[in-house]
Amino acid sequence: MENSIFAFKSKRLVIQVLVLIVMLGTALAIHAVAADQGFVVIEVTGPDNQPLPGAEIKIAGRNGFTGSEGIARFELKPGRYVFDVFKRGFKSGRMTVTIRSGETVKARIHLSSEK
Repeated sequence: MENSIFAFKSKRLVIQVLVLIVMLGTALAIHAVAADQGFVVIEVTGPDNQPLPGAEIKIAGRNGFTGSEGIARFELKPGRYVFDVFKRGFKSGRMTVTIRSGETVKARIHLSSEK
């Protein structure tokens, strides 16, 4: 009877250790993937250098829009990217940024009125 209880506790401990190893490995893999990314924060301004909410940004095959503060944020792999900015009633804008792993690049672009 004692041998079967010991065997049960031993198997349970082995399973717990294996689960812990898998969880730790997963956490390390997620951290490694996240570390291989960078960020670009794009601030779009309009007349009088005021924030321009609702501007559309296209970068790396993705689309996003600026929020109420005229800012949009993208997570990208390291590399060089060209982004385009559009807003009805304004001339479009284009800029190039270089993203490095683990870094945040800030870019500011001004759109002038079409008038």
